[in-house]
Amino acid sequence: MNTRSLFGLAIVAVGAAAMALYVVQSRAPSTGSIGQGQRFFPDLMARLNEVASVTIATKDLRVTIEETEGTWKVAEKSGYPANFERVKTLLVGIAELKTIEPKTSNPELFRDIALEDIDAPDAASTLVTLKDRGGQTLVDLLVGRTRLGRGADASDAMFVRSRGDRQSWLVEGRVSLLSEPGRWVVDRVIDLRRDRIASATLPLADGTMLAIRRKTPGAPDFSIIDLGAGKEIEDQMGINAIAGLLDPFDLDDVLRASTFNFDTNPATRRAEFRTDDGLVVRLSMLEHDQRIWSRFEAAFEAPTSNPSAGENAGGAKLPDRESAVPRSATEILAEAADINARTRGWAYRLPEHRADVFGRTLDDFTGTADPAGPK
Repeated sequence: MNTRSLFGLAIVAVGAAAMALYVVQSRAPSTGSIGQGQRFFPDLMARLNEVASVTIATKDLRVTIEETEGTWKVAEKSGYPANFERVKTLLVGIAELKTIEPKTSNPELFRDIALEDIDAPDAASTLVTLKDRGGQTLVDLLVGRTRLGRGADASDAMFVRSRGDRQSWLVEGRVSLLSEPGRWVVDRVIDLRRDRIASATLPLADGTMLAIRRKTPGAPDFSIIDLGAGKEIEDQMGINAIAGLLDPFDLDDVLRASTFNFDTNPATRRAEFRTDDGLVVRLSMLEHDQRIWSRFEAAFEAPTSNPSAGENAGGAKLPDRESAVPRSATEILAEAADINARTRGWAYRLPEHRADVFGRTLDDFTGTADPAGPK
């Protein structure tokens, strides 16, 4: 969906009737002659669709979010898609700021309310800059300390001043100015519920390619395929947790997939997750800076009755899986296409709590079976 068109809906929702989609003006929104109880940027609400760049900077951090062809992207994350709802909330929040009262115009007092320039020593201020497609600055606002509202009818407030203007203001409203780039990207990468997983294979630290399979359709526990006689699962919870590796998988960090040579590097390790209804998600993984990074690929492969692929922990044959497909092939093809469209060209860093399993060995999950059988 073209996110730019959503701004029209967003502004209507906050009561900005008669907003033009693209208002052509030659000057930035004015803050001159502001009265108390008025919008700090009187004409910004009508010009939000002109905003094509948002920069949030502190003394030590900076993030730039840019709109191109209807999609907002985070420049510091190689152009990875931004969370549009967060961008929209920020822009509408800035446009809705209302003055409460003027404050100090003495630069020596700016530090007390965190409104010093961001390049000042030990600056605690945040600078938010909005620009249009032509690079013209629409907003250049220093944001300082916040004052939380108290009582049912009280509103939050912030100290602000336009950069280059000595006059500071206390304004009604509060905007979330996150200067860490990772806080602005789309969080959710894949959401593959554990209860959909029929089987999975993944590499362990000892070189074992661990293959697991749900014991019976709908059962919570998984068996290890081809575990062999004399061995049994001792960490059933750990085995079951493998099925939840992508339930969900939220972004920890992201790089262009071209940073890695997944296809040609002999160190690439691969994992695979399969559902009852034919969805297959494959991971190609490499270590980088002592962390595991992965590329994702999804496909539809029509499920079969899936005869036993080995033996379970007790040596008995695994039961056949259900032949019924909960979702249609068309639905699964669409799901795979959606995953590929979202992840193609990117490599994702596995969160440490997800990557821990790849540092384990088969012996961490299993032990010697009791000859007398389960007690």
